[in-house]
Amino acid sequence: MRLETREEAQLLQQLEKPTILIVDDEEIIRDLCARALKDYRILQAENGQAALKILDQQEVDLILADIMMPIMNGLDLLLQVKERDPSQLVIVMTGYADKDIILRHAKLLGNAGRAELVHIVHIHHLLPFSLELHQALF
Repeated sequence: MRLETREEAQLLQQLEKPTILIVDDEEIIRDLCARALKDYRILQAENGQAALKILDQQEVDLILADIMMPIMNGLDLLLQVKERDPSQLVIVMTGYADKDIILRHAKLLGNAGRAELVHIVHIHHLLPFSLELHQALF
């Protein structure tokens, strides 16, 4: 019989938490989101293409993606994720306050299927509710 080391116990505890993939080209935003979501297991990607590579290797409970990113933006990521798994929970965030930009992207999100567009300041309050609702539905 083998006893778990402290590190193994911490790793097991971390793996039991819901996993959130934060996708943003700005490292400071990824780090801020990760700190705000410290009760979850966090993975990070700097663009949509890097996020897809992570998704090839492991499942996540929620994808939190910025709209405006180089290489692959959040909307293109959303479309590819929904093609792979229509039930995947995705929240697309923006730091923009321009009403026209938000409305244009919200329309694209509506055409892409189930996704939410939220301003970055509301993320901390929205995620627990979104994860619970998604678990109840799927």
